Amino acid sequence: MNPLLLQLVFKKPLLLALIALSSILGAISILAWCYYLAEIIDGVFLCHLAVSDLSYQFAGLACALIVRLLAGLVSEEAALRLSNNIQAEVSADILLKMRKIGPLALKNQENGGSLLNLLSEGVALLDGFLRLYFPLFLKAIIFPIVFLIFIFPNDPTSGIIMLVTAPLVIVFMILIGRFSAIASKRSWKVLEQISGYLQDVIYGLTTLKLLGQSEKQGEKIAKISDKFRRTNLNVLKVAFLSAFTLELVTTISIAMVAVGLGIRLIEGGVNFPIALMIIFLAPEYYLPLRNLGSQFHANLNAAEAAESIGEFLGAEENPLCRTQTADNADLTAEGLSFKNVSYHYPNHHGVDDISFSLPQGQITVLIGPSGGGKTTVLNLAAGLLAPQAGTINYLGMTLGASDLNLWQEHIAYIPQAPHIFSLSLLDNLRLYNPQATLSDVQAVIERLDLRDYFAKFPQGYETILGEDGQDLSGGQKQLIAIVRAALKPAELIICDEFSQGLDLLSEEKILSSLKRLAQDKTLLLAAHRKNCVEFADYAIKIAQGRLCYQGYTADLKQNNADFRRYLGGAYE
Repeated sequence: MNPLLLQLVFKKPLLLALIALSSILGAISILAWCYYLAEIIDGVFLCHLAVSDLSYQFAGLACALIVRLLAGLVSEEAALRLSNNIQAEVSADILLKMRKIGPLALKNQENGGSLLNLLSEGVALLDGFLRLYFPLFLKAIIFPIVFLIFIFPNDPTSGIIMLVTAPLVIVFMILIGRFSAIASKRSWKVLEQISGYLQDVIYGLTTLKLLGQSEKQGEKIAKISDKFRRTNLNVLKVAFLSAFTLELVTTISIAMVAVGLGIRLIEGGVNFPIALMIIFLAPEYYLPLRNLGSQFHANLNAAEAAESIGEFLGAEENPLCRTQTADNADLTAEGLSFKNVSYHYPNHHGVDDISFSLPQGQITVLIGPSGGGKTTVLNLAAGLLAPQAGTINYLGMTLGASDLNLWQEHIAYIPQAPHIFSLSLLDNLRLYNPQATLSDVQAVIERLDLRDYFAKFPQGYETILGEDGQDLSGGQKQLIAIVRAALKPAELIICDEFSQGLDLLSEEKILSSLKRLAQDKTLLLAAHRKNCVEFADYAIKIAQGRLCYQGYTADLKQNNADFRRYLGGAYE
């Protein structure tokens, strides 16, 4: 049994105790039911009593049936609540862990489809263990103990037979379970591969259609689906074999008990009501074990899902997200500053001993060759990475010593490829500020001189945009991202390579909007193109992870030959 699953179950002691108590009550009610039924049959057929003489036994039989029914309902309800509560908590833990890992590490370490599968299918598979397998596991322990406590004093021979044959059922279950575990693990891995592959294909479907590769991808999907089908059938084959074996073993065991009782009944070694009661109890004795075996594959699937969940929850977190400090209530006007900041990736790329301060209320551009460290600086400034050395200060806060949420509340990030959700245009625009009204949105659009652009949408602000903006150009996505940033009450706007892949007209429109946005905000952007560099007030060059020079662009044009060469060689 997976340790994580047991740990989750023991976090709910009240529900666990309720399931255990209802199982004990159910076992006692079965004993009472078998006892009164044996008494009634003995009284009618051997003692020739009238039905009126057995009113006490009939009342006891009815009460035993009612108690058994109520105990079963309580056990099912408690198991259902246990499953729902734990699934909700695990889903919340996964989402919280995603936040603590951070978007950059999450993107690098986890396949998106695999993570989506973990959140949906993985968490749902826990239900098989929590609602079905675990209550049966408790019954498989409690029922035999309660029954043997009664059987041994009355018929030790039957008790010994039951005590010896019950472990055989468990042994066969374990032996077959090993094959089931292998098949179940293979099925889970294939399902993870399918989830990731399908998500990648869906995201690239437009490109695949344009390149004429959609049919080939369809054939690959068919092959993977067939592989998953065959893997699942193999799991079912083992499950059916397990059920057949358990049925055979329990049937033989019940037959041994019945034959032994019949022989001793003829010889006078046991009285009829006791023998009849034990025969009634025998199927009930093995029933939890048989039911446990029939749900064994559910336990295996849940164990595989729990293992993947445990691995994800144990992944290394972003140190910034583990900071437990009080919010800084007294924010200053201090701008963003790096002091001897270093950060290195596992491949040794990154930045080393970077120091600079952004001029407030102006546009600062990071320049330098690709892979030189510009994006790393932006990610550090946004709090997506934790500096390994040095300090980053902003508004009187120090990154790593202040609350990360408060830090990021005062920063708006415009990524290189903004994500557009399958929502209305209005909802996409106010992503960073959901409380913004339509009037707020219109005021920002008016200030950025984008009214004509957004007036082109057919249903206005209620136009539903396709997932990831499939009907929008790169420039249109960037303009939506700029409005998002403008709506957020943040003093610093970070923009990463917004002009990548854009034509000059789109670039000019975006630069014009950013210029208006910078009237009351500080901008930090990374760029290559000459227009974007000259557009900035301040420039910082980073190459091979080191700071080369910094200064106002007007001064650098006059006094820095390297900056002039950079502008001359920047492609347009």
